[in-house]
Amino acid sequence: MRVREDLPPIDWHPRLASTQDRLRELAAAGAAFGSAVVAEEQTAGRGRGGKGWVSVGGDGLWMSVLLARAPGGDLAGFPLVVGLRVAVGLEEWSGERIMVKWPNDLFVEVVPRDPSGGTRGPEWRKMGGILCETVRSERGGKTRSAPSVAVGIGLNLTGAPEDAAALMPGGMRTLSVREAASVVLDVLVPVPADTPLRLDERVHEGLARRDLLKGRRVRSEVGVEGVASGMGVDGALVVRDDSGREHRIWSGSVRPTAGSFPSLESDSRGDVE
Repeated sequence: MRVREDLPPIDWHPRLASTQDRLRELAAAGAAFGSAVVAEEQTAGRGRGGKGWVSVGGDGLWMSVLLARAPGGDLAGFPLVVGLRVAVGLEEWSGERIMVKWPNDLFVEVVPRDPSGGTRGPEWRKMGGILCETVRSERGGKTRSAPSVAVGIGLNLTGAPEDAAALMPGGMRTLSVREAASVVLDVLVPVPADTPLRLDERVHEGLARRDLLKGRRVRSEVGVEGVASGMGVDGALVVRDDSGREHRIWSGSVRPTAGSFPSLESDSRGDVE
């Protein structure tokens, strides 16, 4: 399957252990930037920190793409760059507002059903995740000058695990896995495909408009608690504790102290462009 004329055909698999592992093999063998691996089902998909990722056939898009990172750029911020590009592309197609949660998740707004049979207020739930790993990549027998990154993308399209969300639950307009792959690749891979991506000022401004954590009280896994005040241009999450001290968090998970992400008026922060 070919998407853009400037990109290689997608390496398509009905079933695969891991699209990330397959892309690593292709990169080491000289695959071009923009090369993509897609599986309709993964048997050993993984997320950040080696956690398992549910990759049921027909429910979502399980994809890995080879991209270039700007030399000297921090890998920590790369999932945010990818997340913004994917969020913009999917939002333009679906019309659904998509937010970015530091450090590597995509969230969509849903109206959950109350166990008593009623409905609760709208809240944000995880719809997708991004995993970025530096890989050995050669071209013409030589290591490329720009660092190569295997970008794993998992998106719940029509089905999702409990407490997560799908972009298109039952009854809504459907997007096939192949169509979803085309939408994502078109917005994710720059032109030309070997253009290195970085978290620069323009990307930072776009992220500020889709920052799910900003303004919420959160707690990090290392014990920092306070109100998230935004993301730095270096990819760090900034949290202000109750004494007014700012903490810069570079890795690990951060959760809302409320236990969920109820919709806030500040979530409608305008478009990226």
